[in-house]
Amino acid sequence: MRGPAGRTYRAWLMTRISLQRTLLACLCCATAAVTGCGASHPASQPGSGPSTAGGAASASPAGAATPRTTQASSAGGGSAVPSCESLTPLVTTALHTTTQLQHRQVNGPVTICLYSDAAGSSPLVRFQTGQSAAAYTSARARFDANGRPTTDLPGLGDAAYTSAGNAVAAPSVVVLKGTTELLVTSAGSLADCKAVATAILPAL
Repeated sequence: MRGPAGRTYRAWLMTRISLQRTLLACLCCATAAVTGCGASHPASQPGSGPSTAGGAASASPAGAATPRTTQASSAGGGSAVPSCESLTPLVTTALHTTTQLQHRQVNGPVTICLYSDAAGSSPLVRFQTGQSAAAYTSARARFDANGRPTTDLPGLGDAAYTSAGNAVAAPSVVVLKGTTELLVTSAGSLADCKAVATAILPAL
């Protein structure tokens, strides 16, 4: 594509790529705050991509690129968890725009799903089974210690909090439901994170 239209398209494409890279960097920050970069869950380490379990049919439109998958380990997951594909329509409904699953990663009890959407908010969903209230409280303390003050979010799960974004991290919502901890982060707004968390929580 040549001329002004071609330059506009290339500028748009580079912006989308930049947003994806920024969100992946934000994932490292958010996940590090939740897990404390512990060695017990490699899927949570900076540099690992996101992922999912299960073989549900893809909700991506025909002709869309196949989402990239990283399957580090299936051991230690415990109870059944939803697949990233099965959560795609819920994310779409929450954001009122079409979303596609771009990447999924499963490592034991940790599942990470990275989506793309027309608005460029690139929501990311991470859930981990086998979590205790003490682990949830410790993870929240790490958010605060890392310069990302948290605020209680009543009405979601057994306990929940928000963390506003800053120059190096996107806004996030973290929810504890039973022994499953859910993290939603987005390059969009905190309201987007709340909407996605509310939509997919019943599936966990």
